[in-house]
Amino acid sequence: ACPVCMSLAWRPIRLVCGHMFCVRCLIKAQRKRMMACPLCRHDTAVGQASALNLDGSMEKFMLMYFPKEIKRKKLDNEREQAIEDVE
Repeated sequence: ACPVCMSLAWRPIRLVCGHMFCVRCLIKAQRKRMMACPLCRHDTAVGQASALNLDGSMEKFMLMYFPKEIKRKKLDNEREQAIEDVE
């Protein structure tokens, strides 16, 4: 689970400090110019995060064992992104 939104970490991004978050929470943090990891406060962890930090093995694991939850989280993320795009 993502420790920020307390939900399944869809498109899990692993930071240089080793902590993992969902992509939406990291995008929000980057837009707010929050560069430190929310857990350990590593000073540039969020700022350095990109698609290259996608944890592919964790994503495959979640798709295999939590397909319904992943589908729901993906739809939630798409809705949230559409709202942000309008604002």
